[in-house]
Amino acid sequence: MFAHDLQRLEFFHRDSQEEADILFLGDSLIERFDLETHFPERKTVNRGIDGDTVSGVLRRLEDSLNVQKVHNVILLIGINDTLDACKSYETLVKRVRERYQDAKIFALALLPVGGIYSDYNRMAIKANAIIQDAAKKCGATYLDARPILQDEDGELKEEFTVDGVHLSALGYQELTWFIKKHIS
Repeated sequence: MFAHDLQRLEFFHRDSQEEADILFLGDSLIERFDLETHFPERKTVNRGIDGDTVSGVLRRLEDSLNVQKVHNVILLIGINDTLDACKSYETLVKRVRERYQDAKIFALALLPVGGIYSDYNRMAIKANAIIQDAAKKCGATYLDARPILQDEDGELKEEFTVDGVHLSALGYQELTWFIKKHIS
C-alpha cells in the first residue's frame, strides 16, 4: 500500500458518520470529485483513492463502508484494472449490497478517456459489459455517462478533461448533472 492510500484510510476512520445520503466509492475520479461543491444540498461521503482498483476497493471495503446508514451508493471503479480484474466487480456490488441492504446502488460505467490513453476505451467498453451484468445480477442500477462525455470518436471530450483521464471542472459539472438526473 502506498503512503497516500494509508492517509486516505486514516481519513476514512476519522470520518466515520452516522448517515449519508450518497456514498461515493472508487478511484481517483471519485477522490478528486469535490462533492461539497457539486452536491451542496446532499450529505455526501467520498471514499475514493487515486489509482485504486476493484480488488483494492474490495480489500479496503470495511474501512470505506464505515457510515452507519447510507441511502445511495455510487460506484465508479475499474479503469485502473485489467479486464480480468473487472470480473470481481460482481463481488464488490454484492458486498456493498450486504452492508447497505436498503440503499440504492448505482454502478457507473467506466468513463471514456482521450489523448494518449484512448486505446483504453476498447477495454473500457468490454469492462462496462461486465459492470452492467454485475449490476443487473445484484439489484444495482447501471448508469452510463459516456454518451454525454465522449466526442464523435468515443474519446473523452477535451473540455471535460485535464489530462485525458481525469475530469476537468466542466467534466465534473456534466457528471454531477447526470448523477442528479438519476438519483432522487
